[in-house]
Amino acid sequence: MVQFDAEELLKIAELSALRLDEDEVQAFCEQLKILLEYIEELKEVTVTQGLEPTRNINVFREDKIVVTDSQPIINQAPVLDGTSIVVPKIID
Repeated sequence: MVQFDAEELLKIAELSALRLDEDEVQAFCEQLKILLEYIEELKEVTVTQGLEPTRNINVFREDKIVVTDSQPIINQAPVLDGTSIVVPKIID
């Protein structure tokens, strides 16, 4: 069984730049003890490998060039600058 006490918690709190009062130290110690006991129980579980591990496979499609006439879209813009659509500035 893993041993965990208030002294170790205070070391971790100091390294983490945390200030803990006595009530918090006591509460966190109890919670961490329960958590560590649970982890110890999980170590005892035997796992059989029934499935192959899933691998990330990227499937890329071939890029296709699609020629379109952009003029109908540009003609709908309220403000144009040559062939560019002018939009309101949103970043200062």
